Amino acid sequence: MNQTGALPPLGQVVREARLRAGLTEEQLGQRVGYSGASISRFERGKQPLRDVVLLRSFATALGLEPRELGLSDAPLPRR
Repeated sequence: MNQTGALPPLGQVVREARLRAGLTEEQLGQRVGYSGASISRFERGKQPLRDVVLLRSFATALGLEPRELGLSDAPLPRR
């Protein structure tokens, strides 16, 4: 959270977590099923991050708590 209590842009959160994990955009992309170019677009805010399943995949791949990406800690219902 920033000083106003709001979450920073999700792409920024993903990028910072990816760098902390020592992963390239390509490596993270392989873990979540996207290209490195797509990861770059997500991180720079050029492609919106609204898909809950993708956000949960990022959380898992980066060792984040779902709430760090603005999600509930509750698991997704199974289909």
